[in-house]
Amino acid sequence: MISAVIKEVICETATVKRFRIGDIKGRPLVKFTPGAHLVTEIGSSKKWVRPYSIVRYTRDGSYEIAVLKTERSRGGSRYWHEKVRKGDGLKISLPRNGMKPSFSARHHVFLAAGIGITPIIGMARWCKERGIGFELHYTARTKAQCAFYSHLKTNFPGQCHFYFTRETAAERLTPELLYQYRTGTAVYICGPPAFNHQYKAAALAAGFPDRAVYTEMFVPPSSEGRKPFVFSTSHGSYRAGAEENFLDLLLEKGFQIPYSCRSGQCGTCEISVKGGEVDHRDQFLTAEEKMEGRMLPCVSRGKSITFPLIIEL
Repeated sequence: MISAVIKEVICETATVKRFRIGDIKGRPLVKFTPGAHLVTEIGSSKKWVRPYSIVRYTRDGSYEIAVLKTERSRGGSRYWHEKVRKGDGLKISLPRNGMKPSFSARHHVFLAAGIGITPIIGMARWCKERGIGFELHYTARTKAQCAFYSHLKTNFPGQCHFYFTRETAAERLTPELLYQYRTGTAVYICGPPAFNHQYKAAALAAGFPDRAVYTEMFVPPSSEGRKPFVFSTSHGSYRAGAEENFLDLLLEKGFQIPYSCRSGQCGTCEISVKGGEVDHRDQFLTAEEKMEGRMLPCVSRGKSITFPLIIEL
């Protein structure tokens, strides 16, 4: 992890703040591929580790991220909004890509909902700089809640289509939009889980090949139905409570496991399972890989105490 500092805090909307992050020694941070995210670690008594998409790379070599404060926050977004100030220190990872623009597509269609706009902005900029055809369809509740509205209108005139579902003259983005595009179009989808699933399914139903549909989401799956379980390693046996995250527990026990998205999307934290029953909740591993004994502890866990997991680390 890289030592960094908060260089600026900007209010985008009532619920979205933008943070400019720089190297603590003033050196330019490394450049990245559009659509990249980084993992941030901030806090003193409690460390809040969260992935955020990089909105842009500034002229002084800093990164900008945007954080939505949500009602269902597990504490991370609330901490960023209520506690983080200019000058605060933090740790960041190198940029990583869960989604990036296709180099072979003839046309790019970006579908964003809410804070899902953050990885899209850089990819739209990438298309514009190269003269590649693209269009952005962005849905939010109201214009006031639409993060980066002015920036998008100014920088991509004629290529942005906005859908405000709670304005007086409400408009809605619908999956039927996807039936109008020709072969060679790539579709990028980023928003809440339900939005991602709905529009990915719609894109596939419209005839897009799976390789031409890209999604990214950092929201972990529901914790509903989680149970305590037991797991064993060569170092001993341990118990995990129903509310404990398996990856966090492994890290607390001293196991050096790389991770990135923490939402079952990227596969970075993959580990090997030699026995027991796994409650798979990721969107990354194939059915075959799960059968072969692979799992992602950032979202998945053991099914129960009755059949302990035996893992190889």
